[in-house]
Amino acid sequence: MGCYDGPQGLARGVFPLGGAGGKVPVYLPDGTYYNRIDGAPLEVINGSLCCSDQPIIL
Repeated sequence: MGCYDGPQGLARGVFPLGGAGGKVPVYLPDGTYYNRIDGAPLEVINGSLCCSDQPIIL
């Protein structure tokens, strides 16, 4: 996971290098976020995100 926290805002990137998805801690408040790559909605629950084998940028 990559993180950016700056004056313009914050971003989190999940890049599953092993070719498999899973549950990843993203350290964000629970809620619905949108993948900046394809616009798909994603749910953060208990600070974690379930992801596929595709990259995600929140």
